[in-house]
Amino acid sequence: MGYSILPNGKGGVNYEATALDVEGLGFDMDASKAAFETTLYSFLRESGCARCHNSAVGEEYGGNQAPMHSDNDLDLAHQYALTRVDFKQPELSKFYVRMKIDRHNCPGTSCATAATQMLAAINAWKNSVGHMLPETPRGIPAATKISEAEVKQWIADDKAKLAAADRQYVMYTSMHELHNEGMTADQLEIVRVGLSKALNSTARWAPALAHPKDVTGKGILYKFDIRDYWGYNQGVRQLFFGGSDDDMAFSGGQGVSKRDYRGNTLASNTQQQKYNFTNRTVADPEHALRIWERILHGNVEGAAVNSATIPPYIDGFKGTRRTNAAGEYVDINGFEWVETAQLIYTITRPDVYNAIMMNPFYADEMERNLQVDISKGVDSYDYLITFDAITVDSRLSWRAKRPNGNWYWKTWDIFSGNLASGRDKSIFDVYNDSTGRDIRFPWWANPIPKFVKWLQVANDTTDFSFIASLNQTLGTNGGAGFAGSNAPGCNNVTNPAVPGFGFCRNYTGQGGAMQSASEIIYSLENGLQGYYLTGGFNQRRVDAFTNIVRDPRILTGAADNIAHMTGYSYTNGNSGFRGNDPRLNVGSSCIGCHQDGMNRTSNDLRLWMDKAPERLPKGTYGVDGWINNAQTVTRVKELYKDNDYFKEVIENDRQGFLSAMGEIKKTMMIGPNKNISVEPIIWTVEHVQRVKYKYPQTTSN
Repeated sequence: MGYSILPNGKGGVNYEATALDVEGLGFDMDASKAAFETTLYSFLRESGCARCHNSAVGEEYGGNQAPMHSDNDLDLAHQYALTRVDFKQPELSKFYVRMKIDRHNCPGTSCATAATQMLAAINAWKNSVGHMLPETPRGIPAATKISEAEVKQWIADDKAKLAAADRQYVMYTSMHELHNEGMTADQLEIVRVGLSKALNSTARWAPALAHPKDVTGKGILYKFDIRDYWGYNQGVRQLFFGGSDDDMAFSGGQGVSKRDYRGNTLASNTQQQKYNFTNRTVADPEHALRIWERILHGNVEGAAVNSATIPPYIDGFKGTRRTNAAGEYVDINGFEWVETAQLIYTITRPDVYNAIMMNPFYADEMERNLQVDISKGVDSYDYLITFDAITVDSRLSWRAKRPNGNWYWKTWDIFSGNLASGRDKSIFDVYNDSTGRDIRFPWWANPIPKFVKWLQVANDTTDFSFIASLNQTLGTNGGAGFAGSNAPGCNNVTNPAVPGFGFCRNYTGQGGAMQSASEIIYSLENGLQGYYLTGGFNQRRVDAFTNIVRDPRILTGAADNIAHMTGYSYTNGNSGFRGNDPRLNVGSSCIGCHQDGMNRTSNDLRLWMDKAPERLPKGTYGVDGWINNAQTVTRVKELYKDNDYFKEVIENDRQGFLSAMGEIKKTMMIGPNKNISVEPIIWTVEHVQRVKYKYPQTTSN
């Protein structure tokens, strides 16, 4: 299957991405377990990991969290640990990455030090078992260099076999430069998996997975038919601008308006454009050409607040193509082949991704196209609140159903939120509950979601797409039609760093612009996932502000407290909304974070109500106002399913994704061991930016 099904310690199962073929590879589990016990297991237990990743600890106190790699049961811990270690490339092990890059619950005072200790423990385990895994083969010996002329001849020979009508749809991508530059056999395996995953992750309406074909059988040159991925359509005849509202609002700083990928100045009504999807999928080869042309232009529509465009960063696309005076591509004629890492990078850039996934400008249109079930109004969704989420503050999420077993998740995050002691409080006020925790997250005190219009004060009784959080004020009187910002009880505080912007210090339940952002995740027909980011009025974005959420892989050089949400530094001295603040972006950041599909989380609101009420936030901004009201408590329990329900739902959502990834790995990896530990797209993107092409890290990448 390509993934493991492991006991969860409570009578159920968890799904993990890695699955060793123990018999086929001749892997001695008993010898591995014995070595694990005295090396990595000992380190994990001493580091406090057993407080959470242990079925013996109650989930209401943070325990029983998969993976159970630190469980009291050594055998269970060993099985889980094997899904998070890479004996061929120990530095890519999830154990190491989780501390070194994610800064996850590091023991001691430094994640860098903890990661070094973790790597030493992994290597100690590897020394006893590494010989059990076979070497990964290469289609061409490492010392043999492959010339571009050879690659072009391979392409020419293969093209000659194609039917004339198919040639315009078949594209070629080569890994020979990566081979020549010294990538190891195991690293090339990562890129091969990343290639198929990237193509299939952007196949919005494709009915099934499709894999690139090895042209020569050497694992170097691949071809793919763009109709397999983008040759399906639901009424789209034009791809819209893929950038963000920021890019339009702030693009005139040098007197130059923002332009689209063809060089045209954006119209004032750009964000009012609608796809008007048909919701009926039909084969459409012309649509595949439309998307391929957009890909060839690169990421020119991304965040660039003071210029009309940014460089496309597409050095790896080879061939002679017509360009305009600005050097921008006009058509796809003359394209010959693309270097594989460049292709993976380009189609997961935020503006390219938004365009080729046909992400509309507002989430309600997206939700109608996905046919999100709203037949029961507020009760259509299953809600949960997580106290310690990946975000700076707590997180509200909901899951919705879609036709044919598909699903849809939407999160709600605020950007004035749970700022811990010691953070800069010059702009965002905080409130303490009786336990001393800073509570600004509005849904602890207002757990029953109120759906509102995002550009009006009115309630939403039709779309059920946007909920009231904390109003964001624009202008001295609300401005720009956001009347909700003048709601009674707003108690506004201005933001001196961003003229015209202010923030309601407390919940009003009114519509209008909100201090919120959302991450949308939905299942694709091929089993992988699609992504969509929204801002404070349900509008599509390319990135997320760093005072909401951060991508630690982008902030690898930052201090632990900056990269891992435990602190906040205003990067331009007073704001945090602009400046040199590399941001989590739609596309690769989402794909990289959701390496195994849906990430596990807990419904802390319901969990603590049921099992540990003392852990609920208290006070005016906590649960005090409703927790003793039997009618409200009953209603909250109707909306917020218990934690066991969500555990099973999330594991089931993961299973479909891991099954798709299992097929990709089985098809694309040429060695007998069909496992990789690292997320292949984000690993390849980092290679493109930091090693091969050295493309700069811009605000939204």
